[in-house]
Amino acid sequence: EAIKRDAQAEYFFQRGQVSLTLADGAAAARTDFTAALLKQPRADISGYRGLAAFLLSDFSTAIEDYGTAINAGETEATPEELASWYNGRGLAHLRGENTQAALADFNEALRHQPSNSKIIENRAVAHARLGGGNR
Repeated sequence: EAIKRDAQAEYFFQRGQVSLTLADGAAAARTDFTAALLKQPRADISGYRGLAAFLLSDFSTAIEDYGTAINAGETEATPEELASWYNGRGLAHLRGENTQAALADFNEALRHQPSNSKIIENRAVAHARLGGGNR
């Protein structure tokens, strides 16, 4: 049975998605995603708020939001969504200098989307930072 979506949450979610496309829209997007989550907590909204936090260089919040998306979406999200959230969290870990955690997330992302070249590239960067070369 599909979860009924709250109309106000959907409005804020969609407006946040549009804001992300604007040059300086990440802060406005994060505000809208936060408003949407207050109306209706959903994995996809948490994932987008994680992206907005990442774009604002707020890596600890991005890690937290992507983690929320992953935990909430484990049973309902598509493999592509899960791969995207693990990859996003991995990038936030990488920018936050936690390369081991980044590598673990990239490996998990590849479990969901094994042929995604961007994730493969991100994992190679993590391996290089750890001194392991391009694996």
